[in-house]
Order: sequence, then structure tokens, then C-alpha cells
Amino acid sequence: MLSTRNIFWLVWVALYAVFFVWYTDLGGALRPGEIEVYSKKLEEAGFQKEQVERLQNFMIADTGKQFFIVNNIKLSSSGLSSRSSDKAMQKYMDYMWPALFSRASHPVFAGNAVFRSLDVTGIEGAEEWDMALIMRYRSRRDMLDIVSNSSFSSSHDFKVLAMDKTIAYPVEVNLYLSDPRLLIMIFLLVSGMMIQAFISRR
Repeated sequence: MLSTRNIFWLVWVALYAVFFVWYTDLGGALRPGEIEVYSKKLEEAGFQKEQVERLQNFMIADTGKQFFIVNNIKLSSSGLSSRSSDKAMQKYMDYMWPALFSRASHPVFAGNAVFRSLDVTGIEGAEEWDMALIMRYRSRRDMLDIVSNSSFSSSHDFKVLAMDKTIAYPVEVNLYLSDPRLLIMIFLLVSGMMIQAFISRR
């Protein structure tokens, strides 16, 4: 028969397992059939041929791992006031936030630029930026579910309206010490030990 202590830790492990399975894409790399389906959805959503081809190459190179989009953003300085740019970006994020969070995707870093670029080599127009954002995606499959949705195209128009320029590219990390799977495991372990110690003293 299981002791109270064992039951407690089984519950703790079960809670972590539920989170881990939700937060981690276990489907592996995109399969050829999925790539074909997503390509068709992107075309139906109004993506240009060049955009579809770029995303197809991104799908073909899938490793099945989480990835991050690094964004540099310069908000609109012509035609829109700062407040209008913020409102336009907010309308874009009104679609993105629920779509992201429901798929265990979220920002991991956001900050405002405090000075112009200190080093620029081999690229024009990269001296001025307003902010940087790094967004975590559980998988390429999740990102494609988001951008191939018919609601994405209309909301993305607000993002374009809000910015003068942006650059966004995907990366897979080699070192990610703030991974929530690690932090939550440590939290559950430490809090569980503290709760056990408190109960034992009573």
C-alpha cells in the first residue's frame, strides 16, 4: 500500500508530466503529407508564391524541436502617431496572444532599444530600431497552424501598418537555462521538499 509521502510525490510527478507533455511537441518533424496540407492552407490564406516557397523550405528543414523567432522592430514614423502604432500592433496581438498561449508558445524576451545599432556590417538601414522581441514556438507545426488560419491574414495587416521595418528569423537554441520545463521541475522539487519537511515537523 502506498504511503502518504509516496502518493504526494506521485501527484507532484503527474502534475509535471501533464505540463511537460503539453509544453513539448512530441509529434516529431513535419511529414511530407503535412507539408502538402499546410502549403495548400497558406495559398488559400492569401500568401504569395514566394512566401509559400520560403515556408515550404522551412517545413522541409524541420527538426521537430522548439524554436524561437528573433524580431527587430522599428515602429511606424510616418503616417501613424506612436499611439496609433501601438493600437495597430495591439489589434494584431489580439489574435496572436490566444493563438500563441493555447499552443504553449510565448515571449521569452522583450525590450526597448536604448540607442542606435553599435555595429552594422553588410546590411543597409539597420541603424535604427525601437524594440526587440524573442518569441518561443513549441514547434513549426504550431507556427503554421497560427499563420495558416484565415484570421491571421487580416490581423497581420495591422502589424504591417504599425511598422516601418522589421526583421524576423528563426533559431534553435543550444543553451536555454530559462526553459520553463527546467524551472518548473526545480520549483516542484523544492516546494515538494519544503511541504514534506513542514508536514514532518507537525
